[in-house]
Amino acid sequence: MRFQVPQFVDIEDKVIGPFTLKQFAAYLIAILGLIPLYPVVSLGVFVPIAIPVLGLAALFAHGRFYGQPFGSVLISALFFMMGGRMWLWRRGKQVTSLKIA
Repeated sequence: MRFQVPQFVDIEDKVIGPFTLKQFAAYLIAILGLIPLYPVVSLGVFVPIAIPVLGLAALFAHGRFYGQPFGSVLISALFFMMGGRMWLWRRGKQVTSLKIA
């Protein structure tokens, strides 16, 4: 065998610990968004806010639907909702039923 064929080219490299760069960025953005909130509100208010924010960050970091990351699925869904629709076929006249004797 003269040439070595690369294996697992579709798997991203683990850059920071067990996380890829995109996963780390998702968690970092969520944490940086929560840091200014921590000294302002009490712990009883901060925890119910932080849990969904970190859950959403985990969804963006690890969520995959049909092999696509959650961010790509969300962007595709938004373009689908805002985009125009094309009607391929529309019935023009009222159809009357045929009477068979």
